[in-house]
Amino acid sequence: MVLNLIIPEMNSKPGTKDAIISILTTEWPLTLRGIFYKIKKQYNYLYSYQAVFKAVKELVHVEVLIEKEKKYEINIGWVKKVQSFTD
Repeated sequence: MVLNLIIPEMNSKPGTKDAIISILTTEWPLTLRGIFYKIKKQYNYLYSYQAVFKAVKELVHVEVLIEKEKKYEINIGWVKKVQSFTD
């Protein structure tokens, strides 16, 4: 069994996935549009809506995020995996 973890990087300007995770740690659930506008406002994000869409879909695919009724939130199971990994 391979444990595949995605852990946000700790730098001043986060990548798209890191920004998505960061936004969803403080406010959830959010729609894709809500995530895009929060990232754009908070991080002065210059990339496209499609880039955020792709990153969110990739995070859902690797089970970092879960989708409920077109809204996204962080998967608690992923948080527990990260916690057990760091312990």
